[in-house]
Amino acid sequence: MKTCNFFKAIIFSFFSGSLYRYAATAWRWKGLLYLLTLLACLWVIIASAGTYFAANTLSQHVAYIAPQIPPMTIDQGVLKSQSRSPVRIMLPSNETFAIIDATNQVKDFPHANALLLIQRDSYQVKYGDQIQVYQYPKDAKLMINASDIGQIVSHMEFKIISMIFIVFYLFGLFLSMLWLTVLALFVSVVVWLGGKVFRRALSYGGSLAVSFVALTPTIIVSIILSAIPFDVFHHKMLCLAILVIYAFYAIFVQPKKE
Repeated sequence: MKTCNFFKAIIFSFFSGSLYRYAATAWRWKGLLYLLTLLACLWVIIASAGTYFAANTLSQHVAYIAPQIPPMTIDQGVLKSQSRSPVRIMLPSNETFAIIDATNQVKDFPHANALLLIQRDSYQVKYGDQIQVYQYPKDAKLMINASDIGQIVSHMEFKIISMIFIVFYLFGLFLSMLWLTVLALFVSVVVWLGGKVFRRALSYGGSLAVSFVALTPTIIVSIILSAIPFDVFHHKMLCLAILVIYAFYAIFVQPKKE
């Protein structure tokens, strides 16, 4: 193989011995760039699917929550509501999301089964075991009802979805790149030692390059199996077996030492 770009290599990694020979001699440390290219492409698909699911979940929650919110006004830092008793805002899972209490009847929020408490002169938010208290702006004048909530979310939907995609993509890309680089370093040692045992013309730099290529089938198969809506028997063991097979394949397709 005279040359092979990274995108072609993604497909050829499943069956092309010439790709593994080419990578061993021509790529060396470029294998790291190949892995980054592969993951960057795959995470576009994964992040898009995850963002679609998150956006759909958000829409369902807003449609469920918005009708439960009573008309409210915030004027000069004070919340007023037509409801004279605390109103629990429920999630589709039948869990309490928030309590709207314009008359300050709720006194024990830490033990209340809710994430948000909205009261007459402040609102409280739970962050794990911590509770943060926020005051309403004194100069704000705001009217809130169910339709307003839907309009606000609709107006911000693109920004919310974009932010979810960016965070999901960058976080996933960083973690997977870190984990798979460490895994490739381990596999490269095995491939390099295997090359010594079976007398193959394979340097450590070449072993590292072909290790990145050998990871490709495992990565793609693992993603496909994860997307299947039912459990695959011994998913992790199957992926490990594929990695071992391609690691040895990467060794045996190399030319023998003279």
